[in-house]
Amino acid sequence: MVKFEAAALTPSLLPDLWAMGFTKCSDSFVRFCFTRCLDRQKVSSAIAELCPEATSNYLNMPDLELERSCSPLNLEEVNQGYFLMPVRPGYAISLVDRHGSAEDLFGGKPSVLLRWDNVYYRKKTHHKILQSPARILWYVSGNQKQIIAVSHLYEVEIDSAKTLFKKFKKFGILEWNDIYKMCDGDPSNEIMALKFSHTFPFRKPVLLDTVREVFKENGTGLSLQSPLKLSMAIFQNLFQLGYPNQS
Repeated sequence: MVKFEAAALTPSLLPDLWAMGFTKCSDSFVRFCFTRCLDRQKVSSAIAELCPEATSNYLNMPDLELERSCSPLNLEEVNQGYFLMPVRPGYAISLVDRHGSAEDLFGGKPSVLLRWDNVYYRKKTHHKILQSPARILWYVSGNQKQIIAVSHLYEVEIDSAKTLFKKFKKFGILEWNDIYKMCDGDPSNEIMALKFSHTFPFRKPVLLDTVREVFKENGTGLSLQSPLKLSMAIFQNLFQLGYPNQS
């Protein structure tokens, strides 16, 4: 649970806290961050134990909203897709490694550091399997070869490179030169924009050898050249390996 004393907060930060899923608890603002696979009943019990007065705020939430509000929680009832997303190391730092890049990229501005949303651009391949809502596990290729973080995918859009860059410029980390190369020098070529949020780094990155073992145990082949659709069982196995030693 993340907790801020209300007296220590400036009014300008309150909208960001509400947007991130914080709720009022006595004289504080709290956010529940469950790193486990739980059903609704167990989530409610955990919230009641931590902050009884906040329980009613979550009782009637739709499953997807509850999962996001308590992310990186994996709520077992949610009807959604699961994907393993390969990403190059340079993109990984900017997209999901907040520990290593937040200060450098944004200068420590609270309004930006507290923003959940981001956009990942890619060529229009495998677009039929990439659908929202979904959870994304980010796999870093290159020398690292490990899963480092988990996110919520909530929008997939296909359009010309020029249109998508203009629409999502404030969310993405790529410059036009990067997009220009992606669309092979023709701004009218279609690419994909994956809008994702609620990104949390794994406490323990899951190495490639371990990923292979999980897939083998589930009788599934592993390909890391493109986005890969996962079963819920494989996602949960990898998720819990990323957040080990949870009671």
